[in-house]
Formats: sequence, C-alpha cells, structure tokens
Amino acid sequence: MALKSDLDAHVKNTDIHVTASEKLTWDSKESGGATAALEARLTNITWTAPTFKSGWTQYTDASGSYPVQYGKDMVGTVILRGVAKGGTLGLTTPVYTLPAGFRPTYPYHFTGSAGAGFIYTGVIKTNGDVCIESSTNTTANAFIAINTQFKAN
Repeated sequence: MALKSDLDAHVKNTDIHVTASEKLTWDSKESGGATAALEARLTNITWTAPTFKSGWTQYTDASGSYPVQYGKDMVGTVILRGVAKGGTLGLTTPVYTLPAGFRPTYPYHFTGSAGAGFIYTGVIKTNGDVCIESSTNTTANAFIAINTQFKAN
C-alpha cells in the first residue's frame, strides 16, 4: 500500500514531471518558435534547373513560364515541377537526368497534364532519367507538365 509521503515524493520528482515554467516554455515554442522553424526547414527547398536532353526545352506562353526544376526537402522527398516542350517521347529519350541523391530506388511511374484535357505517362528510372513514355495529345510534346514527387534512394 502506498503512503501519502510516497505520492508526495512522486509528484515532486522533477526528473519525471514537467514544472509549470517548463510547460509554458514548451507551449510557447509549440505555438510558433520551434514549430515554425521546423516547417521552414521542411519547405525551404533549393530548386535546380536541369539540363534538357533529347530536344526538350522550357515551355513558355502568354501567361509566363513554368520553370522546370527539381529539389529535395529535409526528409528526402524529391519534387519535380515545371512545364517542358518539344522533345522526343520514349523510354530511351530523357527530358533530363536527375543527379545521384535525387533518384528513386525503383522505377517511378507517374502521369500528368499534356495540355487541355490531355494526359501523358512518364517514368523516372533508377539512373535518374526522367522520360515521357506516351501522350494522348496529338501534338504529344507541345506541353508536358512534370509535377510529381517521390522518396529518393
């Protein structure tokens, strides 16, 4: 049977209990400081423009340009974004190649917009090649929006 003195000793044990001032400090960090810093690190991505291959170039229209870029967040998610045009479709003709550290462990298949109402299929190979396999657009390479993400190996 526990005695009141045992209960009092347990409650006053600062090794396993948080003091009121510690709780206030942690609460203030949770409501802004530490959480905001973590969110900033998660979303602070360094974007890199790849070197186009196989005739692909940057797409631009009257509303502007949608830069083709890749980046990686602090937890290893690689993000691809932007719109390309003009290249050759196929599994052996990459739009660009991702460097080591930005490549999937297994081939990563994805789909995307190839213009108004059209879609394409693509793959990112383990060697980093980002390829557009096929498109429903009759002008298959006029507009390819590459917007996807995956975990790097």
